[in-house]
Amino acid sequence: MATWIKTDPIRDRTAEEDFNGGTASEIQHYRVFFDGADANAADAVYAPGIPVKGQRLGTTACYVSRRSARQIDGESNVFIVEITYSTIPAQQQQKPEPRPANATKWNIDVSGSSVAWQEEIHEDRDGKPITNVNSEPVQPALTCTETDEQINVSFNTVEPDFQSIDECRGKCNDAPITLTLTTYKVTIPGDPNADPPTPDTYKTQTATITYPAESLKLDSTSWSQVYDGTDKVMKMNLVFLYKSDGWVEHVPNMSYYKRVDAGGSDKLAPITEKDIGGRTDNPVSQAQYIGGNGELLKPGDKIYKLDFYTVYKTSFATLLSEII
Repeated sequence: MATWIKTDPIRDRTAEEDFNGGTASEIQHYRVFFDGADANAADAVYAPGIPVKGQRLGTTACYVSRRSARQIDGESNVFIVEITYSTIPAQQQQKPEPRPANATKWNIDVSGSSVAWQEEIHEDRDGKPITNVNSEPVQPALTCTETDEQINVSFNTVEPDFQSIDECRGKCNDAPITLTLTTYKVTIPGDPNADPPTPDTYKTQTATITYPAESLKLDSTSWSQVYDGTDKVMKMNLVFLYKSDGWVEHVPNMSYYKRVDAGGSDKLAPITEKDIGGRTDNPVSQAQYIGGNGELLKPGDKIYKLDFYTVYKTSFATLLSEII
């Protein structure tokens, strides 16, 4: 395997400004040397001394946006690497609000969408078990499509709190959370017929949404570097999933055994075919629905479900500081 020897800059810089696209760019070249003929262009692109993606060009507003390499004809161990620095196109540039004094999070945006998922269903709309003519659970189980609300919270920061992200990822909120969606002005009409006439007045109102405790789970996060008009900052995106009834699994209570009275004390006995309308005392081959006390449910009885809280809860106060 070829080993890198050195990287030399080539003094042939070129610059360009695109007035239609609203961009400026500069191209630089480097010569990369290896000690063997088995080196490839990818090795040259990632060689020491080659600027990396997003690296800033001096004090300009240009950042590395593209890298490419080509082998020099007749020189199997020498490559020319081309680096393109460019600004963000004018039509793609956003003008975020300036960073407020002492703020660590700003340019905050909250948006939402829906995420579909499949779930097994064991009961009809009246809460009664879905069974075959022998009162056995239908196999395979029916499924339905459910949706969760996905909430995206994004903001600019120069101090990303990766520790809080790690502590909260995959967990749900231990207290209610209120997010601000938008702030708007409401016009209060004046009275032109008054003496003297009164002008219109305005008041500011804020639209918010509150999520109960244990209903929001931090599902995923992402981040990128963005240009805020002055310098590069971190654009953080937090993705939450919301369940109206909380992060709890509702599991039908099923068993091959029923609880029966045996001389004043309970014991477990196998559920037989005769118990569900069959003719033999053989144990059933499929688990059956049982009630909260372990009793075998009768046909038409509502399913008894067990609740399991599988998502740990934690405080989102630090993660969402300056947001909630």
